[in-house]
Amino acid sequence: MSTELRTALRDAVSAPPSYGPDVASIVDAGVRRVRRRARVATGTCAALVVAILVTAGVVAGPHPDPDPQPAKVVRLDLERAEPLRLDVLATTRAAVGGRIVGPLVRTRFEAVTDDGLVLVNRHRRTSHPLELGLLDPASGATDWLPPPGVDNRELQVVDLTSERLVLVTRSGGAYGYVILVFDRAARTWQRSEVQLPSGVEVHFGPQLALNPDDRLYLGSMFEGQPDPVGWWSAPLTDDSPDLRAEPELEGASVAWGDDVMVSAHPSGRVVVSGPDEQRVVSEHRPADCATPEDFPDMPVGLLLAGDTPVVTYPCRAGRSGVVSRTVIYEDGGRKVVEVPAWARSADEKHVLLTSGSSVAESRPSATPEDEGTFVVDLDRLTVSRIADPPTEAPLAVEDGLVLWTSEEPSGDGRHTRPVWSVARID
Repeated sequence: MSTELRTALRDAVSAPPSYGPDVASIVDAGVRRVRRRARVATGTCAALVVAILVTAGVVAGPHPDPDPQPAKVVRLDLERAEPLRLDVLATTRAAVGGRIVGPLVRTRFEAVTDDGLVLVNRHRRTSHPLELGLLDPASGATDWLPPPGVDNRELQVVDLTSERLVLVTRSGGAYGYVILVFDRAARTWQRSEVQLPSGVEVHFGPQLALNPDDRLYLGSMFEGQPDPVGWWSAPLTDDSPDLRAEPELEGASVAWGDDVMVSAHPSGRVVVSGPDEQRVVSEHRPADCATPEDFPDMPVGLLLAGDTPVVTYPCRAGRSGVVSRTVIYEDGGRKVVEVPAWARSADEKHVLLTSGSSVAESRPSATPEDEGTFVVDLDRLTVSRIADPPTEAPLAVEDGLVLWTSEEPSGDGRHTRPVWSVARID
């Protein structure tokens, strides 16, 4: 796999995770109970993850409507994006070149909970256990959580609510992962471990998806193989969960809203499934967006802005390059908003995107004006600039708060260091 493709996939799985389906009750379960989760870049598409579509899911439930009618396309130009005035509430900086800042080796913001707190991750100088806290950006106070009892290795955020925190980190082996669930009321951690099959990709973490019945799905490619993503699942709260292969989950992405399930496939087919009907909002990829030559089954990124599908397509650029194109399918697909960037997070009013080196962009016409971190206002259909290209993965927008990374000179004239910031955008 080329370096550009590997980098793009790493960025894709650092996007926010989406909920994976329970095949037996894929539509009904989502309508009965869907947990509202923080839309952060973990996922996992994050991390997303970018979650993977169940092919069986798109045919579950009622028959879909006929092919969608041609949509009105609105294209937003990043070069015309004006800087966004931000009310910055909190900032943290990393140490430079491994040097110590006070008693800490490193501290950074990871994500935003659905009740407006910031998940903070830090290391102590003498050891490297995972240390997490919840920062109130209004007061500046941090509630440091009880130690979860694991080392800090490539933390991925799955679900952050007022009730619980769901996280995944490596267990130390090449294919092992620890699932952590923190009960915020009881202030206790629950821990379990799963082992993915030998040979899966190890250069970046798996795609993660949590279905409405609290079954965690882990999706990964096999090292050096261009095949579609494979999936395995385990119950979230078992102490020793059995990992179950999910062969029907391959090749695409799925996300759950308050009363809909949205599925998206690399071919460009996007389906919104509700309690009474399915609607096909797209059957094709964006114009001039061919699949990457070395990896035609490269998964799309999928987020939900409320119930609006936000799909990021990796597009071929030259022989081995990849550029990204995000499509926001508004009004049931009758209006399409296109942005030449990778969607990292979304809430009901905003979509947070990045463009530039962080997503392996290789456009010969790229300029500093169209590289960086941007936010789309879905009410006004405008795009604004937040920062230059990020140096670290965590980015999030949740209920009027935005988290992003930038960099600044370290002061010694030789280094730069990442800066994590949280601001209000409403």
